[in-house]
Amino acid sequence: MAEYNNITGQSVSVIRPGQMYHYRYKPEGNIDYYDIFPLVFVVKKTMTLFEAINFHYLDLERRLKLFELMKPYFTEKVIDASTKLDHIDFKRVTLGLRTYRDARVSYRRYILNNIKSKIIRVVPTNWLNSIKKENHKFVTKKGGKFLAKRVWKHTLIESRK
Repeated sequence: MAEYNNITGQSVSVIRPGQMYHYRYKPEGNIDYYDIFPLVFVVKKTMTLFEAINFHYLDLERRLKLFELMKPYFTEKVIDASTKLDHIDFKRVTLGLRTYRDARVSYRRYILNNIKSKIIRVVPTNWLNSIKKENHKFVTKKGGKFLAKRVWKHTLIESRK
């Protein structure tokens, strides 16, 4: 087992859809703020990037609610070491539905080359505990602090549109 930023899991070199990951990230481009330590469920992957739901863009209550809504799309009824998110059905069915609006507003695209740390694959039995941890860190494009409460308020407003 490996640990990074208080998240325990397996250190991996390849990211696969349907799994949860944690890592350090430095984006490119002109964005107002971003999460340095994403905690994501990967939904789609190409050779150079992947798309994922970053739980840190939601406050704890909304994270837990989204996690419960995602459970029907897990491959196992009882979460064990082999559980995955059925990412194909999840993306196809849910991202357009109002019930899953928190998944839509926390959906991000990540460039693989911009990962700046080891990659931790969170073991499925530790998904819920990892979601509950307050290990997010939002910063501006110039590296200044950006309050998580502002991010959560913004995603809440966006989810209501």
